[in-house]
Amino acid sequence: MYSVRKWVDRVTQFVNRFKETNNSDGSVTHERVDGEVLTVGTAQSAENFNHMEELATGGAYSCDE
Repeated sequence: MYSVRKWVDRVTQFVNRFKETNNSDGSVTHERVDGEVLTVGTAQSAENFNHMEELATGGAYSCDE
């Protein structure tokens, strides 16, 4: 039987804030700066995505690795 999961968004103090670092090779590195995490949110994981796949296929899910 399929159990429905309630997905929760990750909520942080700063949305789309990044620290920019200029590297010696001319490239730029961006590092996310979240500030305080207000809500952790649901993990985007293979387990959670496969859970949705099982529903979409009516439980006839098979994974070719």
